[in-house]
Amino acid sequence: MSPNLRHAPALEGFTGQGFSTVTALFLVVVLALLGAALVSVFGLQQAASSLDLQGSRALRAAQAGIEWGMYQVLVAQGGSACPASPQNLTFGGTLSAFTVTVECSAFPADETGHSPNPFHVFRLVSTACNEPVAGACPNSSANPGVRYVERRVQATLAP
Repeated sequence: MSPNLRHAPALEGFTGQGFSTVTALFLVVVLALLGAALVSVFGLQQAASSLDLQGSRALRAAQAGIEWGMYQVLVAQGGSACPASPQNLTFGGTLSAFTVTVECSAFPADETGHSPNPFHVFRLVSTACNEPVAGACPNSSANPGVRYVERRVQATLAP
């Protein structure tokens, strides 16, 4: 080795003691940002999962409304008329957070040519939501809220 390389004047007095502090500070900042990102993603995932569960419950509530309407048309009214419409229903258990509005309309099914027509077709529409307006669904306000869930189910009956 040449004597000039052993004693480089630019490195005289450099001990490297502050370098580890800068590296440690950089790692702490990066790990903190990574932790904050993970917490944010986890929170969003939990909110999405909660809304998915509420959507499933709203669908079950709307289906229960259709079954209620079918019973009213076929059994309570004898297949000849709709119940008073619309009807607002609430259920217990896991569906207690939802209001269901069931609407029924009857149409003549004139395929026999007889007068008066003895047959009717019934259309049932059941709408379930978790934030009703004046006790009825759907919520027609401009901004019902980020937790608003609504499901609609339709059925046609020909008794």
